[in-house]
Amino acid sequence: MKRFLPWLVPITILLIGVPALLMLKVVAFAKIAGVIMVVLTTVAIRFWLHSANKLRTKGVKVKFTVNERYFLNEYFPLYKSLPPKDRNTLEEKAGLLLAEIAFDRFDRKDAGKDECLALAMLLAVVVYSLPYKNALGKIVVFKEDSAPEIAFQGQQPVLFVSEKALKDKLIQLKQLDSASDGNDQLEQILVEFYSI
Repeated sequence: MKRFLPWLVPITILLIGVPALLMLKVVAFAKIAGVIMVVLTTVAIRFWLHSANKLRTKGVKVKFTVNERYFLNEYFPLYKSLPPKDRNTLEEKAGLLLAEIAFDRFDRKDAGKDECLALAMLLAVVVYSLPYKNALGKIVVFKEDSAPEIAFQGQQPVLFVSEKALKDKLIQLKQLDSASDGNDQLEQILVEFYSI
């Protein structure tokens, strides 16, 4: 509310002042005050809409519930051992990825919540030290018994990955920086997918 006060105070004063000037029979000043009020109100509304649009498109993310945290405690031992600050950072990055990436299954069934969460969390761990990069337009397709690979559907990158491989990798991770050694094929594919 404080950021709107510089706009609201003059608009309110002019709104009260125009009828007062008309009652005092100072029509010329009332007209000028009315024009200034209309222009100021128009500029203020444009400013507020611009600010609202910036806030709306920035940082849309999925919030983790008790169920998601239970899944992470079961399949992701590192998650339990992290300090709260690192856990919150990891959840925030994974929540952004969940909101932006499109998920599908190769067998045409609906993608399950657990597999989507496993991919987002693993991807967040692998790129933990990197600055966040927008993932809109990226697609993940869960395909059982296949090595991870990246293909393109037009301009959109598509990652084919197995849910079992994701969960196995989550169980193996022992620290946040262990994903940066670059020796694991799944990690390399995830970093490449993130960087596209």
